[in-house]
Amino acid sequence: MQTMTNPSCGRACAALVFLSVVVSGSADDARPEFQSSRLSVGLAPATPAFAFFAVDSLGRGERLENVILNRKLGEGNSTLEALEQNAFRYTQLADGKPIELWRVKFSEHRIVLRSEFVPHATVPPFVLLIDQKKNHATLLGHLVPGEMKVRTPAVLHLPDQGTFRITANHTNAALDYDARRRQPENFVRVEFPPATKEQGMVEYTQNVTLIHPELPGLADNPLYDGYRRSFLNLIQLHPRLRTLANNSSSDVCGFCLWQYAELAVQESAAAKAERIVKGELTKRKWDEKTLAARRKGDARKVVAQRLRRETTVTLAWIADRLQMGTQTHLAHLLYWSKRDEK
Repeated sequence: MQTMTNPSCGRACAALVFLSVVVSGSADDARPEFQSSRLSVGLAPATPAFAFFAVDSLGRGERLENVILNRKLGEGNSTLEALEQNAFRYTQLADGKPIELWRVKFSEHRIVLRSEFVPHATVPPFVLLIDQKKNHATLLGHLVPGEMKVRTPAVLHLPDQGTFRITANHTNAALDYDARRRQPENFVRVEFPPATKEQGMVEYTQNVTLIHPELPGLADNPLYDGYRRSFLNLIQLHPRLRTLANNSSSDVCGFCLWQYAELAVQESAAAKAERIVKGELTKRKWDEKTLAARRKGDARKVVAQRLRRETTVTLAWIADRLQMGTQTHLAHLLYWSKRDEK
């Protein structure tokens, strides 16, 4: 690309051009700390926030373009430190000593954010700030009455990239959620609140997933890749209007309401299955962290058997939701459990 310069401008113009390149580059040239076939994630250097965020739910390493609005993250006074492989933490000085604010760990299809309560310290939330011109992301779940908060479990969907299922180790956990346009930047903002004194420790887990109706042959036919990756594109939750809308910061239109009504005619299998899972967790006094810590073949198979009896969700969905390994392992477990009952 040729650059035209004014000879009378001289060194002053050259300095301004150089400065503009440096300033603009510093905001938009974030690089990922972690990459896999499903995730590409980077962290801001001085504030608990994502600086690079992309997902491919199909696991092919495609469409991993950064969606973060970095220039609006702010400076912050935290320090990012690398720990063991794929693990990081944010610290802050208090009375000359570093205190840990957040710990972050990445794996092939998972992001874990962990915060422990620190007395007499103001711990900032962990921020996901998405540039809506890059991606019309939305957070889906139950809104807290009177607040722009979504309870966990929730679903974070990035149209044409993929989907995260977000869970927390506390049943009362909720994520702050906002979206605006013409500010002048369009944005979608999700904040993960730090641990409270009552919680002691809070851990948020973001699992890459696919959410779509199961039809025979979908996974084997690339013609349906867009359908599998983007089925949720239709569903957008507006946090300020507290309703489903055209997108998370746009108006509600009649056509969208008709589409949502069509979807709501029947309770989806996944929604029914999720309701059963939550009820079983409550009955056993388990939370999501307890579920993850249990052995794959323990009481969870009872829940899995109930899901097979009462819903039409796939073995893959059950194995993923109950964290019971692969669908092959689950099928084997259920087969022998059924034989033992005879």
